[in-house]
Amino acid sequence: MTNQYVPTDDDRRQVAEMARIGTPQEGIAKVLAIDPKTLRKNFREELDTAAEIANAKVGGSLYEMATNGNVSAAIWWTKARMRWSETAKHEITVDGGLSDVERAQRVAAILAAAPIELEHTEVADDQEMASES
Repeated sequence: MTNQYVPTDDDRRQVAEMARIGTPQEGIAKVLAIDPKTLRKNFREELDTAAEIANAKVGGSLYEMATNGNVSAAIWWTKARMRWSETAKHEITVDGGLSDVERAQRVAAILAAAPIELEHTEVADDQEMASES
């Protein structure tokens, strides 16, 4: 006759805590001195809900920090939850040529030094067009 494993409330709390922090099932089974199959059979609910409970608790803490002025938490929240991202601007010059910024600066300097008179043409203004309708 084999001994039937009967989990205690303390075992359930321990399994839940270990599963929430990501301890592998084999490790939890070792701590309880049971087979991994016995662990899965007797602690199915704890194992199945551990990650969601941990994520909710951490998410709640992060949310509180982000909404109470923790800038790092707010930045992380916007990147992870809102899918915002930082963008990097890269300027490339080819064969020793000017970058876009350098080219724009030179054009601005030339225009500032010798203003060019532009020929005035009549262009219908959006507001004028709207008022005529």
